[in-house]
Amino acid sequence: MSDDKTYATRLNTNSAKVVIAQFVRIELFYRGKLTAIKREELPFYIGRDEESCDLSISGDTISRRHCVLQMRDHQVGLLDTSTNGTFVRPGRAESVFIHNEYYPLVGQGTIKLGQRIDLEDPELLLYKVVTE
Repeated sequence: MSDDKTYATRLNTNSAKVVIAQFVRIELFYRGKLTAIKREELPFYIGRDEESCDLSISGDTISRRHCVLQMRDHQVGLLDTSTNGTFVRPGRAESVFIHNEYYPLVGQGTIKLGQRIDLEDPELLLYKVVTE
């Protein structure tokens, strides 16, 4: 040990690498049909209007352009733009009500436009975020 009374610790900055999962695609499963949406295909619109939406879903509580899947801060999420809001249930967690706001999506879960989520409902929209 040296006579120097100051001690310093050197960190090897090369050994600490941060791994951030990169979004590859989001898979939507609705009425028996799987739709895979890649990053370059976003924004992806969901709603009643068949002409302006990428995925058309009919219903009394669903707006013409109900919500949009888009990227924000390198993460995919759902932006609700509807009158009645959107319910999202990430994994096994409790449902979250979104109205005119953005909600980041991770893992897999369930989406219901304009109504509360009922797991027995055949009109549920299932999602899965795929990363690498």
